[in-house]
Amino acid sequence: MRSLISEQVTSKLNDLVTSCFALNRLCDRAMSELSVKFTMPKFVNLTHPRIAHIYPKLADLVSDYMGDRDVLTNYNLTPTDNTDYASPLDFFQKLLDTQVDFESQIYEVINAAEEDSDLSTKVFLENFLREITPLSAQIILILDKAEAYNNDWMRFDADSDDFVTLPIMQGKG
Repeated sequence: MRSLISEQVTSKLNDLVTSCFALNRLCDRAMSELSVKFTMPKFVNLTHPRIAHIYPKLADLVSDYMGDRDVLTNYNLTPTDNTDYASPLDFFQKLLDTQVDFESQIYEVINAAEEDSDLSTKVFLENFLREITPLSAQIILILDKAEAYNNDWMRFDADSDDFVTLPIMQGKG
């Protein structure tokens, strides 16, 4: 193997893959809560493939890039999630906070790649960041709408096709 990515950057890329699967688990657990506990089937049907399932596809993008650079991907453990949300708003806020942390993690890997003079990885990650910008925008819009609906979750669910506009990401997963 002729790895074209340093060990430090490889480790950080593996952490990104792990974060993608942790975000997927966070969303899958919440989708169960939203569907069963809060009776929001329309919203869940719209968002599950557009948000929860985007994260494994994003992990595949990172892993495929690593393979192209002759680097093995490690799939680290993700935490169990049995969160009991008091309201959908709690999940939406947690998702936004976690998404912001994920973006910050990407910035850190970009900086590490730049320090290593690894222009290819830096450019890949800058494009990757652009790939997730619409996802972040959708999460912000959902949180804003949730706050505007002021705990009227049945109306929020009924109207969700008016504000869940993120397309389903094509690709693996």
